[in-house]
Amino acid sequence: MDKIWWKRFVFALLGFGLYLLDTGSDTWVGNRLIQKCHVKFGAAVLCLVYVLPGLFRGIAYFASDDDKETIFMRIVKCLSLWIFCVPMTACALLYNLFKLDDEALDGAKAAKVFEVLFEAFPQATLGLYMMFVLQQVEVLNYISIAISSCSLVYGTAESVTFKKFNLTAPFSKVIFSGLSGIIDNYFRILFISFFASLSSPYCLLLIPITYAVMFYLSISIKHKQIKINSEELLACFMSLPSSTYEHEDIDYTLRPLSKLIFNILAVMCLCFTSGQFWKDYPVLESKVLPPNVTSIYGHCGNICNLTDISVCTTFNQTEGVYHGVLITLWVLLALSTLEGILERYLSFMPHRKFLEEINEEDENVGSEQGSLALQENP
Repeated sequence: MDKIWWKRFVFALLGFGLYLLDTGSDTWVGNRLIQKCHVKFGAAVLCLVYVLPGLFRGIAYFASDDDKETIFMRIVKCLSLWIFCVPMTACALLYNLFKLDDEALDGAKAAKVFEVLFEAFPQATLGLYMMFVLQQVEVLNYISIAISSCSLVYGTAESVTFKKFNLTAPFSKVIFSGLSGIIDNYFRILFISFFASLSSPYCLLLIPITYAVMFYLSISIKHKQIKINSEELLACFMSLPSSTYEHEDIDYTLRPLSKLIFNILAVMCLCFTSGQFWKDYPVLESKVLPPNVTSIYGHCGNICNLTDISVCTTFNQTEGVYHGVLITLWVLLALSTLEGILERYLSFMPHRKFLEEINEEDENVGSEQGSLALQENP
């Protein structure tokens, strides 16, 4: 029984530790950007940590059906979830760490859903964008992106498993979900940040919105009606960080649709970015530098003493980095597409294993081992 308790404790500690590291490193990045006079980007980073997840968590709570509470109490709790989202999420994860039961796990996973969608994914994307454009290449910037990416992969896997199987799944389901999402996680983060750095920062919002609209229309066409249910509407957004999102109330897999929509969108944007790459080698256009500036590299890192920052709005890395990222994106696109094809025909692919029904024996094992169905320690 001691071994079982340690497994429960390690998984809870991992989630709690990743959240603290992710929040702490992102807070440092936001403050550091403000010190370098990148006030808008610093505010955006801090907003993604302390405002956006709580705002949507509060809205979700207010929209939930609970006839036992008055409107006033619902508004108060909604505002509390918004304002105190970070400490409340940390407390929920800490409570799960010490309690290790189903009720504590339920609260922790509910909080992590919003953290994954509205903090980890946009934070990793924005972090890469700032490296490409604002030349934020300090060690802690790399650490922040790495932590956000790891938190995204693990958090997405846990959230997806929680939505698909509730608390009855063995931890192997989280592993399968995580393995099946790694390629798309990193491909989508890199693609959105890179394309936005070459075109406009508004693409950081435009690409996710375009994806969500295309996903919504595809589901509407599938059902031959405009209105879709709430779970499918949520999937339009939850499937963006990774194509692994599934829900127990949706009787078909969302994975092929998510891959198809995002990969088509990526091909269109990459062809626009690289031009006719099958005829000519893509070339990064040179910038017109301000007077008295001899090199763009390192120019945009700190803009406090600069009068002309017009060049600090698009890609500001070497041509070698430009070509390296382009090649990486095309490779990840090919791997993502190949993964989707193989999943259709090979039953041992991670996502196919994830979707397999849990038999009674596995469910009992999952409960006993506390992988996701963490029971009270006797």
